[in-house]
Amino acid sequence: MMDYETLRWILSNKGYKYDVIGKSVAGRDIYCVEGGGGGNKRVLLVGAIHAREYITADILMRLFERQNKKICADIFVVPMLNPDGVELCKYGIDSVPAKCKEKVLKINDGNVDFSMWKANMRGVDINNNFDAGWDRVFDGRRIVPSPQGYYGPRAESEPETLAIVSLIKRLRPDMCIAFHTKGEELYFEYFNQNYRRDSRVAHIFAQGLKYKIVNCQNTSSAGLKDWCVEKLNMVAFTLECGSDNEIHPIKEDRLDYIYKKFEGFYQLINESVMVW
Repeated sequence: MMDYETLRWILSNKGYKYDVIGKSVAGRDIYCVEGGGGGNKRVLLVGAIHAREYITADILMRLFERQNKKICADIFVVPMLNPDGVELCKYGIDSVPAKCKEKVLKINDGNVDFSMWKANMRGVDINNNFDAGWDRVFDGRRIVPSPQGYYGPRAESEPETLAIVSLIKRLRPDMCIAFHTKGEELYFEYFNQNYRRDSRVAHIFAQGLKYKIVNCQNTSSAGLKDWCVEKLNMVAFTLECGSDNEIHPIKEDRLDYIYKKFEGFYQLINESVMVW
């Protein structure tokens, strides 16, 4: 399964074109890989936003490596937005710089098992840290650093959030898809100002992947998808990969099964390009 060092090795040794778009709290590089494609459209795919969902980095790199040469858009992939969280989830407290270990253990209530961790190393849930309804109050919202659900001290307080925001502002993609796990669902904003366009695109992907569309209008805030829709009027949605029967963190032996539904993914992009 993908970890930070494996990703670094792949990018360093396979000749892929990539940029470092920022650094994590612990100073790890955050990468954006540029693929092929054509036309005048751009698609951004983002994975491993939540630490325990690191299988999404594997899905994205597999998609990247198996690109169809007839893609009607340029593809950009950020396979691991939260490298510190991924390393913490996979390798525990030994992955944390010595000066931060005490704080990280405190956030986890002294528990040395970090396998269910979702946040970055400061205990901020990156997918609740974007400037899109950040101050909206929901039941269960955490008010202090936590393994999951803490929105941070302010919108875009985290270097990982700022890295992807900066990339999107510079790249100006036409569509952004955030990869998460699990549920085989597509989270979509039903009532945004571009409803007709976005609904058609969402249905193309949901039908192609055999995923269920979920209206997250009143249950989602401060996420990457929310920010793309609210601030930039982009086509954006969240894919929850893998069925609800999977157990976090999803094991490597489930990767082939989950990826199978993505074998026609680039054809779905080509179909959706006609709608934008």
